[in-house]
Amino acid sequence: MMRIGVRDSRNSPKPIRIVVVGEKGTGKSSLIMAATTGSLHPNVPPLFPYTNLPAELFPDPVPAIIIDTSSRPEDKREILKEVKEADAIVLTLAFDRPETLDRLSEYWLPLFRELEVRVPIIAAGYKVDYNNEINIDEIMSPIMQEYREVETSIMWSSHEIIYVPWLVKCFNQELTPSQSEELRKFVQVRCPQGVNINRKGITIEGFLFLSTFLVEHGRIRTVWTILRKFGYNNDMRLVDDTIIPYSSFKRKPDQSVELTNKAISFLKNAFEVYDLDSNNNLGPYEMGYLFQAAPESPWNEAPYKNAVEETKDGELSLEAFLSLWQMMALIDPAKSLEYLVYAIFPHDPSSAIRVTRERSIDRKEQKSEREVVQCFVFGPNSSGKSALLNRFIGRSYDDDKNNGSTEERYAVNMVEKSGVIITAKTKKKTLVMKEIRFQEEDGFLLSNEALAACDVAIFLYDSSDESSWKRAIDLLADVATTSKDAGFEFPCLMVASKTDLDSFPMAIQESIRVTQDIGIEAPIPTSSKLGDFDYLFQKILTAAENPHLCIPKIESKRRRSRKLIKRSLTAVSIGTAAFVAGTASFRLYSARNQSS
Repeated sequence: MMRIGVRDSRNSPKPIRIVVVGEKGTGKSSLIMAATTGSLHPNVPPLFPYTNLPAELFPDPVPAIIIDTSSRPEDKREILKEVKEADAIVLTLAFDRPETLDRLSEYWLPLFRELEVRVPIIAAGYKVDYNNEINIDEIMSPIMQEYREVETSIMWSSHEIIYVPWLVKCFNQELTPSQSEELRKFVQVRCPQGVNINRKGITIEGFLFLSTFLVEHGRIRTVWTILRKFGYNNDMRLVDDTIIPYSSFKRKPDQSVELTNKAISFLKNAFEVYDLDSNNNLGPYEMGYLFQAAPESPWNEAPYKNAVEETKDGELSLEAFLSLWQMMALIDPAKSLEYLVYAIFPHDPSSAIRVTRERSIDRKEQKSEREVVQCFVFGPNSSGKSALLNRFIGRSYDDDKNNGSTEERYAVNMVEKSGVIITAKTKKKTLVMKEIRFQEEDGFLLSNEALAACDVAIFLYDSSDESSWKRAIDLLADVATTSKDAGFEFPCLMVASKTDLDSFPMAIQESIRVTQDIGIEAPIPTSSKLGDFDYLFQKILTAAENPHLCIPKIESKRRRSRKLIKRSLTAVSIGTAAFVAGTASFRLYSARNQSS
């Protein structure tokens, strides 16, 4: 079934272009007059100008423009132009002129196919003789069987101005017992398995049969009315706020959305149900059953695609499955509720999510109990951001699946507080890592509200490159002052990447001194090549749980890091020694892991 709903870049409805075409004398202009005025006039112009249809003609508040076309051969080019730009086409014929019916299948419909026009087509037959009984279904059935793009056919006359299918009223009344019985009998005769005799109701097979029957017999409006009643829009998505309770996740910029235990319990059960081969993983085929009532899988495109750890066969473990759901609730609560409804969540959708406490309050209370932590990953180019996200979801550090993508990149996994990727019975939290794109000239490009969503920020730099360090600390100063000015401060950590390489001269002393001066911890040593980021993940979760700590003390944007970097360096402090020992232990630990 074709759809004619279109939207502009601001997501507001664009006017639907309804183009009326047909042979000369088939009532094109008269039909437009009837549609716009509700009456016929003896002096109908040969060609109507563009005409706005009254809003009351439509059950849905969608603006529409009806466009008349000429019947003159010399105007064919203009007709073709209008047809190509149409959102819907009304094709006229006159029942007192059989040749106009023949022209539908001999000229007009083949022409539309040749032009690759893929919009709904409505055949409108003008009935001149009021006394002559005409069965339009019988007349149009052969054509509609051959040309499925003809969605419906209607009949109108000057005596009965029943001219457009969108005038069908929404049936806001219950069926009487006799009507219900007639409907059940109608379905049972044509689809025996479509009726549940014991419960005196229609089964899913019966409902699908009835919907198909309505479509095939031109009752498109009735089908759409049913869909509207269940909250669907023109794009076959659930948008009705009676279905998706948008008010349930209204929040301030520094609040987040998480799944409740009720939702997680439902998803765990769904995972078991759809794990058809009982291998404790869900593959694409099994996932298709979970989302069979949805327009598509929500995870086929960015930011969800390639954001989670997968098996070699592209399957998801329970932890990966739940991680994606938590990530979707975090960054797009409406979408998470929409897909929970598609997955037949049996409770009130608003009970599936909860809004966390404001981070500003968490800082005052010096404690955060968020189960989902969002970490923004900053750093200059070539500092190892992508490699870090790759290793976080079990991929090789040089995996290039996201290489060249301009989309924001996420990676999500479940981690226990000690920083070890979870096992079956360990306490776990969901960690969402978001790589922030960096432009050498413009720096980071995030609004204040976007920064407010950050629970912890880490700043990577290449420990073998002094310029990388300077850009990273400058970036930290920029982010810290911007977030402070906006009132959305969050913990920040410095991360020294590529520690398998030789550090630049005085790297350790300088980095320790600067981080001490701004009141955050010494840089955390990591190496994507050597692996093992347990300590880093532990520090991220610890920082999130203590949102009052590791807040950079930056005086102002004007002074920011330049003052810190230019300070004279002194002897290595106790913090420096600890960093050296940490780096050495890290290398030794990694080397042992590789040799074992």
